Amino acid sequence: MAIYPEVARGVIAMCRRYRHAEVDEEQLQMCLWSASRIISAIEERKLSDFFRQVEGDIEGIRFTVNAALVRERVLRIVEDVERRTEEYLSADTG
Repeated sequence: MAIYPEVARGVIAMCRRYRHAEVDEEQLQMCLWSASRIISAIEERKLSDFFRQVEGDIEGIRFTVNAALVRERVLRIVEDVERRTEEYLSADTG
């Protein structure tokens, strides 16, 4: 059972906003970092660690990848975040 479904839904919503170019990488990072900080239950540590890891991955991309390629690379991460977060939520219903 998902302990933080509203946090997970917020992350998915932010990922969708990023895919539609409504927010930038920094806003996406802030969402992921906040989500990782909100999730405090030991049972959810993997999800929290995952959000923290991908936030750092995005940071690395922003500062090491050619600006023309940043969005493309971050979109790959967003796909993974959406998939993993949807799996987390589906475990709650399933």
